[in-house]
Amino acid sequence: EAHSKITRFILICNYVTRVIEPLASRCAKFRFQSLPPSSMKARLEWIANEQNCSESEKDLLDDILEYADGDMRQAVTTLQSVHSLAAGGAKVDKAALAEIAGLPPPAIVDMLWTALLSNSFDTMEKVVETLSAEGFSAQLLLSALVPKLVTDQDLNELSKAELAIRIAEAEKNMIEGGDEQLQLLTVCSLAVSCFEQSKTINQ
Repeated sequence: EAHSKITRFILICNYVTRVIEPLASRCAKFRFQSLPPSSMKARLEWIANEQNCSESEKDLLDDILEYADGDMRQAVTTLQSVHSLAAGGAKVDKAALAEIAGLPPPAIVDMLWTALLSNSFDTMEKVVETLSAEGFSAQLLLSALVPKLVTDQDLNELSKAELAIRIAEAEKNMIEGGDEQLQLLTVCSLAVSCFEQSKTINQ
């Protein structure tokens, strides 16, 4: 601070919450918006052509963009990993891409979703315990559930809002060091309750 008139620092980070408060309070925060999907895809197609990627690799570009969620660096890194996997003779498909991106496979997400619709807290709890034991990230599982919850026709808007708030709280708690399995159980318990209420109302 003694040399603030002649000294400037630029901190670039993905998570501003990871910057300690004494530094963050002295920073002017500028947030970069995500790149348009069309621009990202055009660039990925150029890279794929330059690197002689196979058609099976190019078929995954839309999925790579979905996983990257506007992060071009992540998209390029994922494409590089897919290309390296294909160069080694391995099969590249959506399941392989999900594993590369560190995301739970669709079958795992569907298994958890089915447990939420079961109206059974015991069934849901067993599935959550199994997924936690297998090492799946609770944050990634919750992220995968969000689109399903938002578009579900049986849940009313109030239930969706309650679940969104609970998911946000769970993510905050996990960032601050909370137990992942406990946070996932908390959200899933509310989801089971919401689905049970919606079925009762619809009947």
